[in-house]
Amino acid sequence: MGYFDNRLTLSKKKCELTGKKVNNKGINQFCKTHERNIDTYGQVPFLSAIAICMNYLLLDSSVNALSSKVSDVKMVYVEYHSKNGKKYQSVYDGTALQIRPDMPGDDGDFLPLLFYALSFGDSEELTGYFNKVVALSKEGKSKTDEMLDTMYQLCDCFYCDFFYDKYIHTTISPIQNEDALINKACKSGLFEPAPILKNIEPKPVMECAKLIPAPEEKKNTSSIICVDEWGDIMNGKYKLSYDNWSDEMRALIPSPELMKEYYPISHYFRALNKIVFRMNRVIERMNSGITGVDAIKKDYINLTLSGNPGNGKTVMLHNLAAATGLPICTITSSKNTDEDTYEGKNKFINGQVQFVETDFLKFYQNGGIIVLEEVNLADPAVTMGAMGQAIEFPFVLKKDGYETVRRHPLCIICSTKNINTYGSKGVNQAFSNRFVHSMFLEDPSDKEFIEILKKNGFPEDQSKFVHKFYKDVVARLLTPEIAEEDAVLSLSLRTCIGALQTIEEGVNPLVALQDTFIGKIAETNKDVATRIQREMLNNRKITF
Repeated sequence: MGYFDNRLTLSKKKCELTGKKVNNKGINQFCKTHERNIDTYGQVPFLSAIAICMNYLLLDSSVNALSSKVSDVKMVYVEYHSKNGKKYQSVYDGTALQIRPDMPGDDGDFLPLLFYALSFGDSEELTGYFNKVVALSKEGKSKTDEMLDTMYQLCDCFYCDFFYDKYIHTTISPIQNEDALINKACKSGLFEPAPILKNIEPKPVMECAKLIPAPEEKKNTSSIICVDEWGDIMNGKYKLSYDNWSDEMRALIPSPELMKEYYPISHYFRALNKIVFRMNRVIERMNSGITGVDAIKKDYINLTLSGNPGNGKTVMLHNLAAATGLPICTITSSKNTDEDTYEGKNKFINGQVQFVETDFLKFYQNGGIIVLEEVNLADPAVTMGAMGQAIEFPFVLKKDGYETVRRHPLCIICSTKNINTYGSKGVNQAFSNRFVHSMFLEDPSDKEFIEILKKNGFPEDQSKFVHKFYKDVVARLLTPEIAEEDAVLSLSLRTCIGALQTIEEGVNPLVALQDTFIGKIAETNKDVATRIQREMLNNRKITF
């Protein structure tokens, strides 16, 4: 038998709100609560200990409570100041009741169960009857037929909807380090004054409630982070409020200085919004004491960035890490990538076989952004076999091939994929489907392209000169007469940066273009490269 078995009607106290004693019975079939089953609960409603709890709350003003405000934590903390001068404290999570110093041994024992049902139950009837009892008490309608009828309904609804099936076998245990535990929960923002008691005054003062942080001004969430906030982003506005990194991981967080040389595109702001939104929800759970997979819930991020080579996919991810304060690592994929890349490797060190932790394994267990660069170059069977269950629930990776490890709540897994490139394979469809967030990065607009080059420290006139040559060459390569798409894919923002770096070194601008653009085209088709040099470079006018 549980502590609460048969105790709802054990007391014979009188409820001053109704003028009737506990266990006083009402009229046959009077109550019609939605969970009521006459065969199970009988036909007659009765006053229970809940009526006495309402006495303590409304007439004695001896009760106050806090409830958790974190969406995935359901918990109430209750203080009951009894007439014998004792302060009883209790914490209830729907299953286990922790108490201090011991139970009052009277009807007040049911207070945490009632407040939990009101705070987290789904019964509009129960809340409605509770609020009506409160209203009738304020109107001075105690000991009226209306108050008695409403109290019958409140007691019956609590019993039928909640207590009989859900709470009757609640376990009881003492609170360990009670004041420190409650104070810590209040400081972390886990608790707030129970909304259900908002309009009930007076209530006893709860010292721990003074530690609850003042509510922050609500942010406008109607739009995502945008380019207008770039200055604030660089100044740390969206750095995640998590600092429990080891020294090794902290050293892998990019400096905010990185962003000074970055020109953000629209995809950057959307990805930043996603990381901040999802990871803040995870951190909120972690701060409330939830760990591991339970802290992740549905807020894990698996993100694919695809696009032409050299259009800034990896650079974007590193700048996202700089903005959010997350460590980041890049893992390059190839046809030789095997399971050990993800699960760890055994190597001979000083004549002995020793296990070596890889970057993927390190970040998977400790958190941060993992960049799987050009994941489509790896064998699809390898990526799916090693990571199929690692990146999605149950978030399991086999360390060294056999030891089970779980994904860190703040581990973000990103894959980058160059489209239509030589040597790439189709990604396993089951693996690809695990990356539910997918962004295709189109090549920058002309304005963005030049701004990116300027951000890299090159003069505007030189940037425009090189960019114009890039655009002209691409257009010529795509004409039906030449139709050299592979050569087009070999040219990118990187090629432009290479040309500008060569100019920076004092080389003639036309020679710089030859040693970058023409050389790249020649890697694909020598004859086409010679033609482009003859038609478009040899007589080109230098405009700066």
